[in-house]
Amino acid sequence: MERPRPDASGVRASDRQPFRGRLLTLYPVETSNMTDWDRIHSLPSYKKMIARKTRAVVAMAVFFLAYYFALPVLVGYWPDLMARKVWGYVNWAYLFAFSQFLMTWAVAYVYMRFAGRFDSMSEQILAEARANGYGEGAS
Repeated sequence: MERPRPDASGVRASDRQPFRGRLLTLYPVETSNMTDWDRIHSLPSYKKMIARKTRAVVAMAVFFLAYYFALPVLVGYWPDLMARKVWGYVNWAYLFAFSQFLMTWAVAYVYMRFAGRFDSMSEQILAEARANGYGEGAS
């Protein structure tokens, strides 16, 4: 009997694993013949962390983009309002533009706070994985 030959990547077709890189698997996953990463990926706590992280990042990105594009929209549609002097030569457009720097630092600070929570969640996931015997030798 002829053995299967490796393809260009050097992996035999019989050794190739099916792709298991789904972001959120909502059905039970069969765990035999899976790598440790696949098993961790199927943990409910991992899925919960990824869902939270996705919600947080998308919300911050939407807020940032809305705030960023508000300046040209306001200047374009309400130039009289944005040209109104606040103090000396400083008008509302300059204040809004300056506030974008502050908003960027605020978004970065909020993300750092969220990232700390994600770090502790990932430590808990790794502890759970180790308790289940993942990462103990080759799988």
